Amino acid sequence: MYEELGPACVDRLRGMFAFAVWDPRNRKLFAARDRLGIKPLYYAWDGRRLVFASELKALLASGLVEGRLSMEGLARYLTFVTSPHPTR
Repeated sequence: MYEELGPACVDRLRGMFAFAVWDPRNRKLFAARDRLGIKPLYYAWDGRRLVFASELKALLASGLVEGRLSMEGLARYLTFVTSPHPTR
């Protein structure tokens, strides 16, 4: 479906989903999740490597993500119901 419709393919999907497709022709990664976020898509980028998964334990297993609670991140989540990128 992605090959035919590109990113617009998600407009035709129903239900819970999270996926990523590598487009070798354009050398781009397209990642998407369902509109309600039932199936999450977590990711981490360290400036050199990208890891993504639908479960946090997979990100922790990558070694790129620390397994510690950020009090600032928790406060942002409880305030905004999301965790915006921290300002520096």
